[in-house]
Amino acid sequence: MLHYSFPHRAAHLDFHNMPEATGIGRDFDADAFAATLKDSGVQAVTFFAKDCNGNAYYPTATGVPHPHLDCDVTGGVIRGSKRAGLTVTVYFNAGYDNTAGVRHREWCKLDADGRVQPQGNYYDTKRSDYFLRAMCPNSNYRDYLFSMIREIITSHPDIDGIFLDCYTFFGCHGHECIEAMRTAGVDIFDPAAVRQFAIDSTHRMAREIEELALSLKPTLNVYHNGIAYRRQLNHVEIEVLPNGGWGYDYLPAALHYARTLGKPVQTMTGRFQNTWGDVNGVRTEAGIEHDFLYSLAHGGWCSIGDHMPRHGQLHPEVYRRCRRIYERVARLEPELEGQRPLPEILVLSPPMRDFPEPMPTPQGDGWRMTPSIFGAVRVLSELKLQFDVGDDLIDLAPYRVVILPDDVRLDGPLADKLARYLEQGGKILSSGESGLAPDSDRFALAAYRNIECAGPETAFYNFIGPAKDSWPFTNYQRGGIRLRNAGDAVGFGHFYQPEFNRDSWSGEQLNYYVAPEDAPVAPAALGNDAVIHIGIPAFSSYGTDAAEPMRAWLGSLLRHWLPQPRLETRNLPSFAVASVMRREHDYRIHLLNYVPQRRGKAEIIDEPIDANDVELTLRLEKSEKIREVLSVESGELLSFRQEGNTLKITLPRLHGYALIGAQLTE
Repeated sequence: MLHYSFPHRAAHLDFHNMPEATGIGRDFDADAFAATLKDSGVQAVTFFAKDCNGNAYYPTATGVPHPHLDCDVTGGVIRGSKRAGLTVTVYFNAGYDNTAGVRHREWCKLDADGRVQPQGNYYDTKRSDYFLRAMCPNSNYRDYLFSMIREIITSHPDIDGIFLDCYTFFGCHGHECIEAMRTAGVDIFDPAAVRQFAIDSTHRMAREIEELALSLKPTLNVYHNGIAYRRQLNHVEIEVLPNGGWGYDYLPAALHYARTLGKPVQTMTGRFQNTWGDVNGVRTEAGIEHDFLYSLAHGGWCSIGDHMPRHGQLHPEVYRRCRRIYERVARLEPELEGQRPLPEILVLSPPMRDFPEPMPTPQGDGWRMTPSIFGAVRVLSELKLQFDVGDDLIDLAPYRVVILPDDVRLDGPLADKLARYLEQGGKILSSGESGLAPDSDRFALAAYRNIECAGPETAFYNFIGPAKDSWPFTNYQRGGIRLRNAGDAVGFGHFYQPEFNRDSWSGEQLNYYVAPEDAPVAPAALGNDAVIHIGIPAFSSYGTDAAEPMRAWLGSLLRHWLPQPRLETRNLPSFAVASVMRREHDYRIHLLNYVPQRRGKAEIIDEPIDANDVELTLRLEKSEKIREVLSVESGELLSFRQEGNTLKITLPRLHGYALIGAQLTE
């Protein structure tokens, strides 16, 4: 447990520097540094002891100081920040260390051919990728890293936490790993087995770091960036830079998952126009503010990623923007304490148990955040439905509907869990291969009694007619199954195959222009009183292609289970976000109206967007009565009407963000 109040406004300061960079910390002033953070509304700071190149930023006796270090920057940050009343976390790069790797090649991870494994393409003679040597946790590097951690904690016992970064999960064929795998009976020629051994080794080192740190200071907070959220001791930090490879779909999915784990959550976005290492790049203020307001709207808090220039002075423009944003966050904080979400739908994906660790695929490491999850999250957000994302360990009882998106096959324990959920009155919406037993074309649950899989779907493109005589719209994704009604299942739409598959060969040319056959060949979805199953991978389809008819059809299927959802809206655009939260004596409705626009290779949020005469319909719990409704930030009372458990609210104008409070009578 944390020994301090969890910070709502943090700053994560990178301080990676190339070994040839000069004047490191030349102009650093500890008290001016801390004052800049304090004046900008920052409550907690994370700063470097050791960067990804292996440079230390303090006079270490066990590590290697940066060759051009002018002063004890790490110690100065700690002392100055503690004097200013800030929470201080010290950063160590745990997975990469070029300095140690050059001096101790035997500490580096090796591939199956005995070559050093880097991050980036080491064997490209143009050296077009930034080269970082990955270190092996089973080598003596472990002791080297531990000695630096011990040194910092004992030298600065007043620090509040340590932050370990850049763990790697790919296999190693170095001497220590080969010997350990042979002793453990691991087949060193099986890439999957070697990779699993590497994952276990990384997890073991993370646990041993926790044991070391807590033995030196039992109240220390230890965070392992990149290791599964479920494994974190005290809190979760969602690292997400929209233009750094994460995009704008990542935060919604990650936050709706992280908030189910019962730990404080911090959204760590960045001020960078590009990504980490963009030392002088600055995003728009509206873009940073959007990320933080989204976090607040869904139960998270805020951390801004920054990079201190090598001479040691913070970028003034960054903290002017930070101050304006954090002043707003600070004003909102009392209105958000104790809020909890009111989800009705769960998007269930078992691989999320290890999120955000990479997931092995035949093509190499991949994201656990698949297009099916992105698609489900996007559909539900655009429909203004209240939902969570969960793994197979989550309690299903609070949810009215569970979505199994596209590829969730059911092993015994998960099938049993879902069967109990259905017995308690829950409902399932599944798609694609979801619901099938592993390595089978049979559904794993008895609830699918009148729905059968007639085999894998091979038609590409294929088409969905939502209703009789409706224009069939296109599904652009491969896969899924062909459905067959095995009894009295209810059909939801019609499935059309193409005259010939897109991109098939006619014998003389490629088939490019394809249209549906005249008559449907199967139901598009089948259902009964407990489940609805869609044959195609509908959520991946929407996550990839975002076809509006697909969203409308999925919305109609969800309305079958939720004819009166928690919240409905009018006069809000599809990209706007609506989140319902509950406190002891009131409801909180967060509305966000921002949209990223692609400009070149970047996605930019330049300004908040207005919406007028926004109408909200909120379903209350039985017997609740509302005393007043107001726009929290302005204090303006809003007109409302309550009929039974239905509350109707009108917001005359929404400018980017609004927090609406509906106060219960006492």
